[in-house]
Amino acid sequence: MTGALLKYRGFIWRRAMLDLRLKYAAADLGVLWNVLHPILLVLIYTFVFTYVLQRGTARDGVPYWLFLCSGLLPWVAFSECVTQGANGFQRAAPYLRRLAVPEEVFIAERALSATIGLSISFVILMVVAFAYGLTPSWHWALLPLALVLLQGLGFGIGLTLGTLCVFFRDIPPALPLLLRVAMWTAPVLYPATFIPERVRPYTLAHPVTPYMDAIRNLFLEQTVPAWWVWALCVGWVVVSVVIGSLVLRALRSEIRDVL
Repeated sequence: MTGALLKYRGFIWRRAMLDLRLKYAAADLGVLWNVLHPILLVLIYTFVFTYVLQRGTARDGVPYWLFLCSGLLPWVAFSECVTQGANGFQRAAPYLRRLAVPEEVFIAERALSATIGLSISFVILMVVAFAYGLTPSWHWALLPLALVLLQGLGFGIGLTLGTLCVFFRDIPPALPLLLRVAMWTAPVLYPATFIPERVRPYTLAHPVTPYMDAIRNLFLEQTVPAWWVWALCVGWVVVSVVIGSLVLRALRSEIRDVL
């Protein structure tokens, strides 16, 4: 799989950029919606947690809106990566019928498109955080690694779902609900300290948890995550990509016929 992605890297890049342009082509604000959408979500959740649930700070004096942005923006990009990956083969059906391009290339294109959007959003968040008074640190230089690893997990899950969605058409309608459950069961909108201690160990089994910890350690706490956090981040990527590759290999011969 790695060889195919490297061979078609130019194709993947061009398709990702085209996807970003077409996605907002009909909107007056264009690519600004890539930033406005997560910001609107942040405003809604900040209002609920700050004024309705009376949660002004998350932990260690960090404003809740900043804590929320640092988790919600990566989550939006991750969920987009998974959703677009799940629909990747069906959307690319005209190309798959005519071109001898490896199927995983079209999932990688969707993942790259979501990652570019995440990069734009997080850069803006860093600028806003600096203006608010958060002092930049060299730890921020490691943020791209944590963010890319999270998107790598999204690519692996998207590859698995993209293959299965060709044969099981009930997956796409159920996916938004599954992602919503996954978001609320991981420390995306709230810190792990909000979780009762008897339940807290189970959150470590959630694939997204180590990525949220790594991102917030680097961005908010400006500390290097523990080695086992990095190990979990890399491990989940490897597991998801291996599973996706095995599922694709098992069903590859039938995908283009079904499409």
